[in-house]
Amino acid sequence: MWLIVLTACSVDKQDSTLDTELLTPCEQTARDALTYEIGTGEATFEPLVDGAPLPFNLGPQGGWHVFGSFRATGVLPGDPEDFANPDNPTVSFQVSQGGASLGGYTDLPRPMDPAEGGGWEIVGDTLVLDISEPEEIDGTPALLWVSFLDGCGTLLEDAREVLLYDGDA
Repeated sequence: MWLIVLTACSVDKQDSTLDTELLTPCEQTARDALTYEIGTGEATFEPLVDGAPLPFNLGPQGGWHVFGSFRATGVLPGDPEDFANPDNPTVSFQVSQGGASLGGYTDLPRPMDPAEGGGWEIVGDTLVLDISEPEEIDGTPALLWVSFLDGCGTLLEDAREVLLYDGDA
């Protein structure tokens, strides 16, 4: 004679901890509000509005540069401890005038760090400019642009019209 014991269990659908544990990182990220913004700042994120002044400076190796920064929520930030992690976002920053590039970089893996107040950020990326003398661009308008693609396939782009000025003058 066989005795079969059946037991039932239930899962409380209100238990968000259990729900979160069952989600993939991309599914967890998709639950967050998506926000993003381009900015500047060497050590802390500084938001930019169209027409904002953007200083360029002479670096220690003799090249002129600006700082590009980006912050977002609702994205997969990657792993700042492992730049080779395939889930790291791919980022491009460009500074341009009249459609011609003045400098920046394209498609580099750039994991994000936690941002104060929530979300994630990349702060103080050095965008080397292709100029010889500051007078070439001092006081001129330019476009600062970022493209961000995370490991979940979320593509974000943002840009600001800025006014370049010699921060060392």
